Amino acid sequence: ETHLMFEVTESEKVIDREHLARILSHYSSLGFRTAIDDFGEGHAGLNLLVEFTPDIVKIDRLLISGIDYNKTKQIVVKNLVQTLVELGVHPLAEGVETKEELQYLRYLGVQLFQGFYFAKPQFQTFPEVDWERTF
Repeated sequence: ETHLMFEVTESEKVIDREHLARILSHYSSLGFRTAIDDFGEGHAGLNLLVEFTPDIVKIDRLLISGIDYNKTKQIVVKNLVQTLVELGVHPLAEGVETKEELQYLRYLGVQLFQGFYFAKPQFQTFPEVDWERTF
């Protein structure tokens, strides 16, 4: 099954939010999944989320890095994940690099992940993924 995704980076300054919402709705009607990338890095944040509810919100790696021991990040991400779930949006944690981060994010209910913990990017090839590490 093929899934196409249309992503908007949260850190980009959006001048006309209504126009963006129409674009995202159009792609959604064509069968694309929609996502907000780098959520928590930029300035649009919750305003963009209020105006358009995507399928996925990718939580920026700066909020994820060290979450297993950083109390402030734990509180912020816990509440963000709870909000996203209540809105019917799937949270995705970007930049997972350690088993401890993965375990804590799972504890919070996150089910989608990206990061070097799973595989490092490679040029003109698909990286090998160690599936044993992911479960």
